[in-house]
Amino acid sequence: MHAVEKREMGEIIKKVKQLGVTVLIVDHDMTTIMSVCDSITVLKLGSVIITGAPSTVKEDSRVIEAYLGVDDA
Repeated sequence: MHAVEKREMGEIIKKVKQLGVTVLIVDHDMTTIMSVCDSITVLKLGSVIITGAPSTVKEDSRVIEAYLGVDDA
């Protein structure tokens, strides 16, 4: 999906959430996920490493390592 489609999808998901419907999203686009989700579960090799609010998840060292790698320099 290109940026406009992602933005439109995010707006649709937000509207559905306002109706009280739970939405499950599986995606690697962390920008979109962080903008539309109330709770995020991050998996690494099939195992949960964290579940929580976007603000908590994005600061977790295990998430940073899993998605960005670790600089050993």
